[in-house]
Amino acid sequence: MDSKIWCVHTMIDSADQARLIAREAVEGRRAACVQIESGITSVFRWKDSLESVPETRLVFKLSSAGKDALISWLRDRHP
Repeated sequence: MDSKIWCVHTMIDSADQARLIAREAVEGRRAACVQIESGITSVFRWKDSLESVPETRLVFKLSSAGKDALISWLRDRHP
């Protein structure tokens, strides 16, 4: 049995949306725990313009057996 713990990170631009996704992930047993980190600023280039936006980071903690399912779910669920 593989007992490794995985952490999967993603960023969301809305704290309310982050809480909703975290709750759905844990309720649906896609993750054992989700940490929500607010107050993050992301700086990036978009269409030749420098952007700076507030974001919320989600850190999903789960077993290695569930990582592919979580990633697939996040691709469908992420705004």
